[in-house]
Amino acid sequence: DEVTKDAVASQALSAFARSHVGPLAVSTTGWGVDLGCDAPVLRVRWNLPDVEARRSLWARSVSGHTQVDYKTLALRFQVGPKAIERATASALTLSGGALTTESLN
Repeated sequence: DEVTKDAVASQALSAFARSHVGPLAVSTTGWGVDLGCDAPVLRVRWNLPDVEARRSLWARSVSGHTQVDYKTLALRFQVGPKAIERATASALTLSGGALTTESLN
């Protein structure tokens, strides 16, 4: 189940972080994730792209699909580039390859 998978992944990451020599960068989608080790931690918060940047990211991600309103998606979903890529990949799979604004909602 998901809880078990998360616990196993967390334990593996913690073991790796404890054994690693030198700086280690870890990126998460949530704030304040505990690595489970006593190593010093520097947390850096990245702001989400603004509406115009998200519009550009949507346009790049769904390039060639003319039935997509990039600005609507940028306004509706306050997410970063990886989430946009994942959403596009999922919508492509579910839609059979024809993307529209609605298939990305």
